[in-house]
Amino acid sequence: MNILITTTWNSATLVETFLDHYRALGFEQVLVMDFDSTDGTPDLLRSDRYRDLVRLVDFPGLPGLDSSNLMLAMAQEEFGPDSACLFCDPDELLVVTPDLDVPALLAGSDVVVLPRHNVTGARSTAAADPDSLTAVQGLTLRIDGRSERRPLADMHEERLVPPWIYTAIPGKVLVRLGGVGSIGDGDHVALVGPGGGVGTAPPGAYLLHFPMRSYTEFERKIAMYAEDFAANPQLADGYGWQARRWIRVAAAGRLHEEYLEQFVPDEQLGALIEDGTLVHAESVGRLHRALGR
Repeated sequence: MNILITTTWNSATLVETFLDHYRALGFEQVLVMDFDSTDGTPDLLRSDRYRDLVRLVDFPGLPGLDSSNLMLAMAQEEFGPDSACLFCDPDELLVVTPDLDVPALLAGSDVVVLPRHNVTGARSTAAADPDSLTAVQGLTLRIDGRSERRPLADMHEERLVPPWIYTAIPGKVLVRLGGVGSIGDGDHVALVGPGGGVGTAPPGAYLLHFPMRSYTEFERKIAMYAEDFAANPQLADGYGWQARRWIRVAAAGRLHEEYLEQFVPDEQLGALIEDGTLVHAESVGRLHRALGR
């Protein structure tokens, strides 16, 4: 069985695309912990359309929350040990080549870390028509030319060069339920059980991450980060370093400027595509158009 574990917090603009995408890829059950969303997300999750797919998990509150391991334990109790289970967020969509299915991604391993790429679009679109910035429409540029960061230093920078969107972000784990002991912070690593093995994701399998959409959504995201950090002061300073930086940028009145910097100046598009920094990534759009979205 193919399982997905995720959390949501005011994700109404994402959740239908997210669920339709993973159902089309063969995921049969999605365990979702909703953080008391107020934008209609719970109604979508409970709708008849997703009744056979979504399992809502009670939200115990933000302080000290370890949602991934809580839901991992639930999945291990209910589903078979050979079930494949992916941990990712509603703004992350899996891409696989036609010759791969979900079990094949593990290829006999207990844990595989799937690479994750940020996706962006043209700055003119972000400025003029931000509502069109979706995984299906305006966000079609995968960032392959990525920059390593120094989190404890970079979180204090007024401006990042290149902008944050070019950051080499870590991947997310796909696990075999019977072979994993726990999930690490951010779902970037997993501890395998005795005798377990960690494999390498096959070529052509990766996650596309869509962190930047409309400015209104970006503002809301920063507010949610601030609430999470306030509820969990025990978190290390480097945890969520980019969000901590954005909170400071917002306090300085530069959040909209920061937002626009995450999109590519139109005059630079050709050169960045030619040198491989950006790659056209339209497979998500093709899949969802085929689904009638």
